[in-house]
Amino acid sequence: MTNTGLILGGVAGLAAIGATIGLVTPRQLSVSHIELSTPLQGNTFLHMSDYHYELLRVSPDKLKKAISDISPTAILFTGDLFYKAQNSTSALNHFKQIVGDIPVIMCLGNHEYKAYRVDTPDPDDPQNVDEYMCRVKEMGFIIGRNEIVNQFGYNFVLLDDFRENRHNLDSYTSTIHALLSSVAGTPTIVLCHSPATAGLIAKLPLEENERPSMVLCGHYHGGQVDLPGHPEYYHFRSEMKHLTGHFRGLKVHNHVPVYISRGLGSVVVPIRFASTPEITVFKA
Repeated sequence: MTNTGLILGGVAGLAAIGATIGLVTPRQLSVSHIELSTPLQGNTFLHMSDYHYELLRVSPDKLKKAISDISPTAILFTGDLFYKAQNSTSALNHFKQIVGDIPVIMCLGNHEYKAYRVDTPDPDDPQNVDEYMCRVKEMGFIIGRNEIVNQFGYNFVLLDDFRENRHNLDSYTSTIHALLSSVAGTPTIVLCHSPATAGLIAKLPLEENERPSMVLCGHYHGGQVDLPGHPEYYHFRSEMKHLTGHFRGLKVHNHVPVYISRGLGSVVVPIRFASTPEITVFKA
């Protein structure tokens, strides 16, 4: 093969990789299935995370069909619905169209906070995180910060985002411990955005009856561009020191099961590589 042929072949290969990263993978959808070990049977919960409305490339029809096929008891959403404050209402309306009448329980992610720090919302959009939470509740969704919600026989512990509390981790950790202690002995699912929060939970001196049935989180996108050696985590995810060696999927840390979703959307640019957008079914 001539040098020109090698060059053209290399260009074609790079173009194919680029098409996969930018056009194919972000539009795909994977449905993962996990057995939830609790004494309450017959519930099916659907975990969604990191919607990132502005950079979501999974089609609405594909999402709606997947949710309809699953027919979950409730959708558990672990933060980052939108990227910019001026899109919060549009994102909520889009999300409502996708989930329909299925109950939704959710917590905040780092981007809900970040959006209101860096953007000026449009007049018709909520002007801060508190107003955003009110809008969420007006639309019939359940949302909370360091709160417990009892639904379907479970206590859902809805935790505030790690990054908003990283400067006072002692207080944050103490609050989490108190919440888990207050629901000891009951089926409990924790919703938090960052795996760092899950790491704090795993390091708590929890009694056996204080341990949650599952901790759900997202934030990492499963490594949005998942290269060998996971450079994204080591260079851009300083909080991973709180939960080392766990980037996506299910692992048990000190008897606490933690699931990290790959999420649905993207940040910065709508690209993904070796990390297909995901929703996860938890069936008891």
